[in-house]
Amino acid sequence: LVMAVSIIFTVHTTDSVTSDARSDVGNVTRTISQNSPRYIAEILSLQIPFQLPPLIAEVVMDRFAGYPHHLGYDDDTAVPFFDIDTQRNSYPLNSTAAALPLHWQINPNVNSDNYQEHVQHRWSWYGADPLISTSSAAYFMQGACDPTKEEGCTDENNNIDTGGAITPTPTNKQIVRKAADLNFILKSTYEQFQDVRDVGVYFANAGAGSILQFPHHQSRPNGSYTSIGCEWMSQPNPFDKSRPIASNEEIKRCRPKGVEVNYTDYNVLEQDWCRKMALEPFQTHFFGPHNSGLGDGLWYISMGKAVYDRLTNEFIACILINISLESIDAAVSNVEILNSAEDGGTRVTVVKWDEEGTVVASPEWNSSNETEPTTINNSRIERGLSVQDFEHFKSLVDFREMLDPKDVRRKFEGASYETDGLFVSAYPLPVPPEKSTKEYLPQFMVILSIETEDLEKTFETIEDLAEETQKNLV
Repeated sequence: LVMAVSIIFTVHTTDSVTSDARSDVGNVTRTISQNSPRYIAEILSLQIPFQLPPLIAEVVMDRFAGYPHHLGYDDDTAVPFFDIDTQRNSYPLNSTAAALPLHWQINPNVNSDNYQEHVQHRWSWYGADPLISTSSAAYFMQGACDPTKEEGCTDENNNIDTGGAITPTPTNKQIVRKAADLNFILKSTYEQFQDVRDVGVYFANAGAGSILQFPHHQSRPNGSYTSIGCEWMSQPNPFDKSRPIASNEEIKRCRPKGVEVNYTDYNVLEQDWCRKMALEPFQTHFFGPHNSGLGDGLWYISMGKAVYDRLTNEFIACILINISLESIDAAVSNVEILNSAEDGGTRVTVVKWDEEGTVVASPEWNSSNETEPTTINNSRIERGLSVQDFEHFKSLVDFREMLDPKDVRRKFEGASYETDGLFVSAYPLPVPPEKSTKEYLPQFMVILSIETEDLEKTFETIEDLAEETQKNLV
């Protein structure tokens, strides 16, 4: 009798466990689907250095305080650092090195034998047998050239006191002197964040433009670009609506809209990305993804911010940092939830928070074989997902309003749903800060999809285990 009761109890319990398991696993799966995008976004928020553009902008503002003609700009007494010994303001990190090298004055310290020490895995990112120096950043100004290699190149082309022979400016001399003191922040940025390909400060330089870039490498593109013109700088200064961003004299130093410009005469003010930063200086901006153009399958995103002077409200520069997508691709491809990565039942896609849902990383998009960016509407990127799903998550929150981050989290975690055989959920990237700020805007979206087939496999596994247990007990 005891044995019979035990058998009946075992069978009944097994059936109950199987039934409850289906319900419990379904609930757990929904919870995982709701929460996992946030966890993934938190990891990627650490991997993508979102904090760098604002940080470098602060350093540039400190070093160039008073730009270009405020009292104390030339002798550095306008900087916000007081020296007890001299009883005056001065910049504490004055460079003791020689003047910044021009872009063509490269003395490589990196080669095929020691690249692991200096650039690590990034050696191939600069082309075949690249010339690279990590000793210092390099300075680029229009028309600077190597007189031993380029016909018609004279000393005046490389005169940093005047700004060169092509487009001389009254601001270039002080920019070069002060820019040398930014070596520490650019070099440390490059060394700490190993997805950074290069980091640059693109100066307005009174309308002529100039560049400070680390590391020093000779991989500027050949050919030409089309100028957008600089009429945009006649718009009101974002920090002082009573005057334009630049004077007519500075605007005239740019080439008109539509003119083809050789890259040797590059002017950042003639580029749309810098225009966007300058007109919206309170935000960090993202561009891309871009193909490196070197045939190496490398893709990167660009991030940056405009810098205006605190004292004069003058537009100083655009900061631009190029970030490789290699490690982001790897992180997305290696996510395992409920199943092994090889099964393909769980997929994570990172897309830009734009109109089209431009794909940044996805297991279904092998960037090393691609030549053009794609969007989430591409059927092979996310089977079963569409732009409509992307728009659904975008419409959950209006980030232009001041919001409680906890409410944002609840809205996204409660917005997962089932569609076409998938559990779908998403979360903004970077993760919203703990305290709401007007500067925060999501730049990307992490989208997680879990195939319902995988859930059935999980249910079946539990049922098989329960049945096996039942047989053993009986």
